[in-house]
Amino acid sequence: MSFTLDVIAGFTSIRSITGVSVTVARGAVTNSLVAVPGDSLHQFSADGQVTSEFKSRDFLILVSDYKFDDVAALPERGDKITIAGQTFAILSDSGEAYFRYSDVHQNIIRIHCKPI
Repeated sequence: MSFTLDVIAGFTSIRSITGVSVTVARGAVTNSLVAVPGDSLHQFSADGQVTSEFKSRDFLILVSDYKFDDVAALPERGDKITIAGQTFAILSDSGEAYFRYSDVHQNIIRIHCKPI
């Protein structure tokens, strides 16, 4: 088994235990999938001093699961994730990217969100 397949298998195991059903939306197009929820603490600084912090709600998702109309996609500003009736907007207040890859082979993404 390759390292990539090991990473995917490990994430799939974690997802089967802690994953939640979510719906991702881009405009009117939606996709239902299972994501692993998490949080990140973001810090803004000016002149090397921490000036403010905020916590984002994150969702870890297999890149191959993030698609619209069966076409692979990457998260974009304005996409939304809904879980148990609560909707989150994909964005980052810290100036960071809206998502980051969680493994070196770019199979898993961590998407940063805020409740709306």
